[in-house]
Amino acid sequence: MDGKLTPPISPDGRHNSEALTMRNKTQSPFASALVVADNEGVAAIDRTALHGLGIRHVRVVSSGELAAKLLAKQATAGITFKNDLPPFDIVICNATLEDMRGTEFLGIIRKHPRLAALPVVLASANATRTDVLDGVRAGCSGFLLRPYTTTAFEEQLQLAAKALPGTYLSGKMQQGQQAIDTNDFDKALDQLHTVVEIARPRAQVLYESGMDLLAVGDYDGAIGAFNKAVRLNVLYAEAYVGLSRAWRGKGDVKQSQKYMRMAAEAYARLEQFAESRAVFQQLVKERPDMSNPLTGTATFLLKQGNYTAAARAFAEGHRVDPESDLTTQISRACHFTDKPEATAKALCLALEREGEKDLAERVFRRILTEPTPRGDAAPNSMLARFPRLNELVSVARYTFRLYRDAKLADDVA
Repeated sequence: MDGKLTPPISPDGRHNSEALTMRNKTQSPFASALVVADNEGVAAIDRTALHGLGIRHVRVVSSGELAAKLLAKQATAGITFKNDLPPFDIVICNATLEDMRGTEFLGIIRKHPRLAALPVVLASANATRTDVLDGVRAGCSGFLLRPYTTTAFEEQLQLAAKALPGTYLSGKMQQGQQAIDTNDFDKALDQLHTVVEIARPRAQVLYESGMDLLAVGDYDGAIGAFNKAVRLNVLYAEAYVGLSRAWRGKGDVKQSQKYMRMAAEAYARLEQFAESRAVFQQLVKERPDMSNPLTGTATFLLKQGNYTAAARAFAEGHRVDPESDLTTQISRACHFTDKPEATAKALCLALEREGEKDLAERVFRRILTEPTPRGDAAPNSMLARFPRLNELVSVARYTFRLYRDAKLADDVA
């Protein structure tokens, strides 16, 4: 049983592909679980209950020592296991194992700073009040009495989710910032890396959970999941800024620039464009050759049809470099959408609504009303006489520039 990865099982106990898409109305915020139990029957019950709540990735081990090693390896290296399984974000642990008690297992993993907030639910068939209190003191996130009902299991997982690490991560952020202020940069790096390693995958799990809840019409649950995801995303964006400061304090400018760019990109993805611009403006003073993350985000949003956000991103990106040819950037971005002209018109309207009237008019005149000049070619040149060839050359130049910008970003990383 140790180390066995199992797909979801159907109600009749058979493994099948249909069970992979089964969902209850109430979704768990967790994506991947580790079951620690020395009895195969008990482990099977836990595994089935997890699958029933939409947790598709479940691994079962019988040894507390093996479970602790797996979790420590995951926390230290940030690894995923075979089949691209996400890191475990909840543990169901039997109160008695083949090599130790559940509380002993908790004592081991809680000593690891990056496992201090990992939700662990203890389960027992004959627990006393003292056993429950011992589990709470050891750091469990919930306690299940076997045999349990589906409702009881779900309630314990929800309790574990609520105990998750908003306060814990905020504390880590505060400790990291304080360490920077006192020039203890190694401690700052440790605290802030913990924030990133917990917050980023956790935010992704919450986002996916929110999408599942949205699909089944649980709008309140979806809103709650999305709000939590956003808060965590903001937290790790701020952690990137702190990591940049810490590496600079240690004298490693390259690493500092790497995390500064990651912060700018994270803020851009969150549509916090002013914050992204502020961070990127610091970076571009040192690396003027660095591509603007706001332009890339704006292009992505444009393809999605999110014209308002794209307009804001283009405008903030233009403030970083007012001398850049924004109309050419927008023209090329529109060129790669399904309906370039309609996209350009929608973007101009969005720019005007966002208070960028002058910019909207300039883009409209350049792209939609005036013939676009064919480069610097003279009227009788090859490119002027063959407009289609000129368009191909323009696209080729744009593609090359994207490749060059990607290479520059890789060099920084």
